[in-house]
Amino acid sequence: MLMKLGFILIKLFSLLPFWVLYTIANFLGFLMYHVFGYRKEVVLNNLRNSFPNKSEKEIHTIAKKFYRSFSDTIISSIKSFTISEKEIRKRFVYKNPEIFQRHLDEGRNILGMCGHYSNWEWTFSSPLFFSSDIETILVYQKLQNKFFNKIILDSRERFGSKFIPTHRAYATMLNKENNGKYIFGLVADQSPHKTKIKHWLTFLNQDTPVHLGSENIARNKDYAVVFCNVHQVKRGYYEMVLEDMFDHGASTSEYEITTTFFKKLEKIIEEKPEEWLWSHRRWKHSRN
Repeated sequence: MLMKLGFILIKLFSLLPFWVLYTIANFLGFLMYHVFGYRKEVVLNNLRNSFPNKSEKEIHTIAKKFYRSFSDTIISSIKSFTISEKEIRKRFVYKNPEIFQRHLDEGRNILGMCGHYSNWEWTFSSPLFFSSDIETILVYQKLQNKFFNKIILDSRERFGSKFIPTHRAYATMLNKENNGKYIFGLVADQSPHKTKIKHWLTFLNQDTPVHLGSENIARNKDYAVVFCNVHQVKRGYYEMVLEDMFDHGASTSEYEITTTFFKKLEKIIEEKPEEWLWSHRRWKHSRN
């Protein structure tokens, strides 16, 4: 009963206009940084290790900007429950969807790779930008609470995207027939479980364990691989810029897809670091 009441309150909250929600986000960011210190040491240590040449003042400036960006992402997630198709088309724009379309027209399905950067939450709107015969399948981390998992899933699938949990993603993609038109979306910068670490690379000046599932799927199924750069244009407005990585995943060498993805992600983080998810314990495992 309490969970259902909580959902009703969240949905009512999402009906507030954006200017009110972003005013709340400002206050939330202030509380997380200055009052509660939500994962503050994790954020600061991640920044220090990633940017060893930056001063302590610069590190704290980035951290403050991160908490505001993170608060905006939280607000975007809440707004997703009730945002209209017209509104999200205006606020989340694909700059060059023809890149996806070219691969599909040439008979190749697509693996789209992005990081926890900017407003990755609104990528669920992807079907609005493509024809109805194209199936968009996104991978998500399943919540333990079945009630909240269902309502969040319902919210994310409102515009036609289909979501599969991470533990089923690999098998689902491998079992898909090649005679359809699929765009698979993965947030590919997560840390693997320590028992599943098979490869390390240098990312943001640190030894970093990486998942290999994305490239294994792309090489096995010969998917085209596209880097998806979501970034903020101005507050409340985002755009997705697509960048070809590989036309044929099967033609790549081992680790080539993973290494290329992390180099591209590293570049955009260095240009505007506050939009990446610094509160994530990305480097909790060491190579030793």
